[in-house]
Amino acid sequence: MDNQLEIFLAVARHHSFSNAAKSLHMTQPAVSMNIQALESLYGTKLFERNNKEVTLTESGRVLRHYAEQIATLYGQSQQALMKMKETITGPLSIGTSLTIGEYVIPKALVLFKRMYPNINIALSVANTYDISQRMLNKTIDVGLIEGPVDNPDLQLKPFMEDQLVAIISPNNKQISDDIISLEQLKSMPLILREPGSGTRRIMEIQLKAAGLELQQFNIAMELGSTQTIKEIVEAGLGCSIISQCTVIKEIEAGILKAATIKGLDMRRYFYTLLPVHVALTPASAVFVEFVHNIKWKQLLIDMPLKQ
Repeated sequence: MDNQLEIFLAVARHHSFSNAAKSLHMTQPAVSMNIQALESLYGTKLFERNNKEVTLTESGRVLRHYAEQIATLYGQSQQALMKMKETITGPLSIGTSLTIGEYVIPKALVLFKRMYPNINIALSVANTYDISQRMLNKTIDVGLIEGPVDNPDLQLKPFMEDQLVAIISPNNKQISDDIISLEQLKSMPLILREPGSGTRRIMEIQLKAAGLELQQFNIAMELGSTQTIKEIVEAGLGCSIISQCTVIKEIEAGILKAATIKGLDMRRYFYTLLPVHVALTPASAVFVEFVHNIKWKQLLIDMPLKQ
């Protein structure tokens, strides 16, 4: 319901700006400002003010009549949506690329399951290429991936911005601040994700834009696990380029050090992946809506898994 209408109704019911403010946990000046904004919007006075109480004008009585109806409909819509959540059932098969599956989606699934307890979730994790193939083979309902996919039978929609960063051991004395140059990057052993991963694909695209190829770097290892990459870098055996959301805990604990790469724009998006011209099941539809409306940054940093 519109916040100003809610404030208007509170003043009308309490016949007082101060009592309305208390009921809404607002300051009296804030209530007055909102009423003034409404009066300016409609071009008419809504209340008569005297020393004893606040009363509605004729215009105010008309507005209250419709505002009460709006409030009733709003409450009914909330109840209907809550009931709908309880009635949405069935299986939901989600395929995610590795970074999303290991570091992004777990907290979101906890929240989603609380909202839709009757949806049965099956989650599979693979690299971006494999997830796109599973979508084409119709073995998953919804995909969440980290790299672009060029296929006319698949549609992508961004739901979260991410940043790739270089990570090194805090004991590495070659990098003294939080910026690393391409020349410094070339001088160190590089531990990469495997071909087909979204993270690697973004690296290749950005390096090519800067006139460089991966072959110009000292590639020491190619691994299919972000966790393994982090442990190898922590041991001081090289550096890597991975998603910043995968190293939040390690950076805070001082286990790893992150640096932006000078001269490269390593921003990217995570995407929902869906088939073109295929109707979604109710479970898939509410999950896609959930993914695109959640406040990801706040969720990943603040929300504990156990509550």
